[in-house]
Amino acid sequence: MVKRASSEVIKQESLGALLQTPDAALDGLKPVEVIERGGSDCLWSMIYFLRSGLPS
Repeated sequence: MVKRASSEVIKQESLGALLQTPDAALDGLKPVEVIERGGSDCLWSMIYFLRSGLPS
């Protein structure tokens, strides 16, 4: 579900690379690693702010 929701705010062709790129906001982890560890709450928060247009 995270992948589908994020595809609403991120271009489909960029999504794979984004999921595999370490992110400082995720303590240097890749988003896919966060998902694998069961910590998708922070990704949902990021998706929420991207959808809303509000600064995070």
